[in-house]
Amino acid sequence: MRKIPRPLRQIFRPMTPRSSAIEQGLVLTSILAAVVLAIMALVVHRINDDAEQASKRSIRSIDIAATLDKLQLALRDGDLTGRDLASGRAHERADADRFDAARFQARLNLTALGPLAGDDPTQSERLSRLNPLINRKFGLGLRSYDVTTPGARDEIDSLIASMRDDETRRLETYRATQRDANERSTWIMVGALAVVSLLSLVFWILLKVEFAARRALEVRLIESATTDELTGVANRSDFDRKLVQEWTFRDRYGTALSLLIIDVDHLKRHNETWGHVGGDAILREVARRLAARLRRTEVLARSGGDEFAVIVPQYRKEAMAIAEQLCEQISEAPFFVQANDRPTSVRVTVSIGVAEASDVQSPRELLASADEAMYAAKERGRERVEAYRPHSTIGGMTVARPLVDLQARSVVDTRAKPFRSGTAG
Repeated sequence: MRKIPRPLRQIFRPMTPRSSAIEQGLVLTSILAAVVLAIMALVVHRINDDAEQASKRSIRSIDIAATLDKLQLALRDGDLTGRDLASGRAHERADADRFDAARFQARLNLTALGPLAGDDPTQSERLSRLNPLINRKFGLGLRSYDVTTPGARDEIDSLIASMRDDETRRLETYRATQRDANERSTWIMVGALAVVSLLSLVFWILLKVEFAARRALEVRLIESATTDELTGVANRSDFDRKLVQEWTFRDRYGTALSLLIIDVDHLKRHNETWGHVGGDAILREVARRLAARLRRTEVLARSGGDEFAVIVPQYRKEAMAIAEQLCEQISEAPFFVQANDRPTSVRVTVSIGVAEASDVQSPRELLASADEAMYAAKERGRERVEAYRPHSTIGGMTVARPLVDLQARSVVDTRAKPFRSGTAG
C-alpha cells in the first residue's frame, strides 16, 4: 500500500484487512454497481452499432428500390414514346425530346445503382446484365426503337423485379434487426437498472447499518466519558460541566439553583467488613435509590469515592426537603451484600450538605459550600442534612455563621428498629 499514491490509498483504504465488514461491503457494492453499468454500456453500445448498421442498410435498400422504380418509369416513357411515334399519334420533335429525357433518366438511374448494389454480389451480377440491355434499348435511337428484340423488355422487367424483391426482403430483415436491437437494448437497460437499484438498496442498507453502528459507538464513547462505570450515574467531569451550564442558566434567567453533596457514612468500615466487592455493591444500591427518588430535572452524579452530588433547580427550602427524602430513601430499608455465599443485611446511611447558589459567587464556591455543609453533617452525628449559611458582617467585622440544620433534627433514626427482610431497595 505504501507504493500507491496517498489519494488512492485513502480511496481503497476500506479494502485493507483492518477495515470493517460493512466498509468492505460498501466498497464491494460500489464496485459491482460500476461494473454492471460498464457492462451495460458496452453491450448497449454493441447493440446500437448493429442497429445503426441495419439502419444504414435499410436506407440503402430503400434507395435501391426507389432507383429501380425511377428506372422502370424511364423505360416506360421510352416505350410509350416509341409506340406513339410508330402509330403516328405524336410529333417527331416532341417524341425525340421525350425519348432523350427517358434515356437520360435510365442511364442516370443505372449509374446510381452501381454504388448502391456494389456490396451485394447477386445484385451486382444482375446489374451487370441489366446495363447492356438498357444501353442497347436506348442506343438505337428513336427511329430504330421498335426494332429491338421482343424478349429484351421481358428480361429487363424480370431483372428489375428480382432486384426489387431482394431489397424488399432485406429491408424487412433490417427492420426486424432494428426492432430486435431496440428490444434487447431496452431489456438490458431495464435489467441493469434493476441490478443497480438492488445494489443501491444494499448500499443504502449498509450505510444505515454503518451510521447506526457509528452512532452507537459515539453514544458508548459519550457514555463512557460522562458516566461513572461503577454506579451508572454521571461522573465527575460530566457533573462539573452540567453544574456550569445550570449556573449560566440561573445567571441568565434568574432561576433557583441548589446543590446537594451526599456522603455514604462509614463506607471504609463496610469495605473492611465486606470487602471492596461489598462496598461497590453498596455504592451501586445507593445510586439506584437516589436515582429512583429524583426527578428528570435533577442531575445525579458520583463526585468522588463515596460521595454523590445532586444539582437541584430549587431554592434552599425545597432542596432541604428533597435531601431529607433522599436520606430516608437510603436508610429506610437494609442493604444486602454477599457474605459466605449468602446475602447479609447491612444498614447504610448518608450525610447530606445543601448549598444555595444565591449565597455564593461561582460554581466552585457552590460546590465548596455544599461540601462544607456535608462535613458539618458528619461531625454532628451523620445520617442528617445540614444547610450552608453564608458569612455576615457585624460592626465592620466578618463573622462566620454556623452551619445549621434547618429542620433541627436528624432525618431518621432507625437504630432501635429491627431490619426488615427482603430484597434491597
